[in-house]
Amino acid sequence: MDTSIDLHLMRQIVFDDEKLLEEMIGEWIADTESRVIQMDLHFREKNQLIFKNLHDLKTNLSMISCHDLVQKCQLMIDTSVSTEKLMDEKAWSELLHEINQLIEMMKMKIV
Repeated sequence: MDTSIDLHLMRQIVFDDEKLLEEMIGEWIADTESRVIQMDLHFREKNQLIFKNLHDLKTNLSMISCHDLVQKCQLMIDTSVSTEKLMDEKAWSELLHEINQLIEMMKMKIV
């Protein structure tokens, strides 16, 4: 995965205060991890709420300008709507892997 992130928006929100930025990144990580757990549960249950979860995750990803994963989430939503099927296991596993890698990248930002 060659995902790029940009903390410019977060930096603007905290007025370039490094301590606040670290706290905000920590909150982003906790929130994103929580969303991933909920999404995985909904995927395993074949619950339609996964689409709301994906939409909410796009907001988190937008906060760090991670446009490639935002687009991937939207593609998964669109594909599922057009085929009237939940995403397949392979697509879900790939997305989950990329999100978990992204979370690890963000953790390195606060070390």
